[in-house]
Amino acid sequence: METMPATIDVFLFSIGAAVLWGLNPVFMKKGLERDGNSILASVVAVIVSFSLFVTIATVVYGPTESYLGVSRTGAAIFLFGGVIGSSLGRIVVYVGVDRVGVSVNTAILNTRPLFAGLLAVALLNEPITGWLGLGIVVIVAGVVLVSLSRGGDIRGWSWYELGFPLFAAIAYGAGNVVRRYGFTVTQTDVLSAFVLNEFAAMGVLVGYALVRHGPGVLVASRRTYALFAVGGLLSSLALLSLFTALSRGPVIVVDPLAGTSPLFAALFTVLFLKRVERVTRGVVVGAAVIILGVVFVALA
Repeated sequence: METMPATIDVFLFSIGAAVLWGLNPVFMKKGLERDGNSILASVVAVIVSFSLFVTIATVVYGPTESYLGVSRTGAAIFLFGGVIGSSLGRIVVYVGVDRVGVSVNTAILNTRPLFAGLLAVALLNEPITGWLGLGIVVIVAGVVLVSLSRGGDIRGWSWYELGFPLFAAIAYGAGNVVRRYGFTVTQTDVLSAFVLNEFAAMGVLVGYALVRHGPGVLVASRRTYALFAVGGLLSSLALLSLFTALSRGPVIVVDPLAGTSPLFAALFTVLFLKRVERVTRGVVVGAAVIILGVVFVALA
């Protein structure tokens, strides 16, 4: 099969996704620093995302058309992917933003292609290559550099709190493997998969918030709600930008470019979060090393 050429729009959409993903946690951090919490941030983000994708689906397919004409198997797979990836991942990723800060959290979260690759090898019998092995070593080195950087939240953090973005990376990676399996064994289109994914995540997150914490966890100022809503919108637009890039250009170009989000997160942290975070040389170098490792994983 002939590889698609990488045109200028592919670069723009790929970098656009990285910029949006780098900016998303800045708004979440601002909301968390006010009167918000990670559960509320997750709930607002998934509601915004679900609403956006349903709106797009309605425009694309028409208000009277059934755009979810997928098999029961396909629906079950993508609903399960939403539970694993979007709901569990969202909860812990915003805990990570709150605990270790935007720049550190985003750098560690960027290891998700590593876990997706390992899970694909283990569960989907995809071949392991030398590039994947090299990527693993480089990514681990980058994580070590970030953990020793002492950057991030100015209140400081303990090494074990890196477990939050790491768990989020595993959850997102597992969700991607489930969705990849769904696209392989069913004829589900991307837009329907997104709607199913976010519907499942919304149900789990709202249910968890109300049952585990009660309605009080959803109480916050309008300003905080607005910050979380903007963050959720940015994340959703980043996903759309990524898939647009993937539809127009090769993965080997798109993934590494979209994976530069930690560098943009560090830049936005310096610009907008000076009072609550610090970006050290170790964070920047560690993020760059992780990105290099992601490039190697993409080559696998």
